[in-house]
Amino acid sequence: MFYAPWCGHCQSMKPDFAEAAEIVQNNWLGLLAAVDATQETDLADKFNVKGYPTIIFFTGDQVTEYTSGRTKDELVGFMHQALYGEEAKEIPVPRRATKDENSSTPFLTSRSIKTLSKNNFTQVINSKAALIMFYNPDSINCQSAKPHFLKAAKTTVAKTCIYGSVDCSQEQDLCQLENVMTFPTFKFFLEGKFVAKFNQSPNFINIRAFVENTALDTIVDDSHIKNDHKMEIKFASANQQDKINKKIKEDL
Repeated sequence: MFYAPWCGHCQSMKPDFAEAAEIVQNNWLGLLAAVDATQETDLADKFNVKGYPTIIFFTGDQVTEYTSGRTKDELVGFMHQALYGEEAKEIPVPRRATKDENSSTPFLTSRSIKTLSKNNFTQVINSKAALIMFYNPDSINCQSAKPHFLKAAKTTVAKTCIYGSVDCSQEQDLCQLENVMTFPTFKFFLEGKFVAKFNQSPNFINIRAFVENTALDTIVDDSHIKNDHKMEIKFASANQQDKINKKIKEDL
């Protein structure tokens, strides 16, 4: 949002924009940011800002002006639709789960996701490509990432990649062995060997693109894996990434 401090419309919109920004960030829908056009005049000129507030939506190389409503719900709904291709029915603000909720209901339950422990972890990651989410049920970031990870697991071809989860509040030794320091941590394994961490915002499109890119397009040769298990993933070219994102959106 490009604004001017003296603009009455900008001041009226500020509370809704701030609330929407928090919801969007907490739900990994993207990022809402503000630019003081009276201070950043070159930037405002670059995007042909003539009035205030001017809201511009950036996705990849595409730049479009946002002309919808200015309420919190309209802003969040727009970001949700831009990501998922559908209107948001409800986007709850992530909250910390209570101990009772965690004890009565497993955090990640799905036929598409294998629950891992020290007893089956090695067996599962040895079988094929695997993306593992190390989480703590009390983590707000894990709660935010949960629906995206579930959806990615359900829409990925089963033969391509295994999706697994490790509850680090229960499997502390395993998580320490895997050097998990923050939650959630996503690690990609190929035939038992660590390949890379997934370090992007864990929304559905990013997770699916990572799996499609890594498991399908860049299956890693064993000789390229260093002894210290640190390796840079060779990401797809821009054209490949566009094809991947297009394929993912077609599945939505």
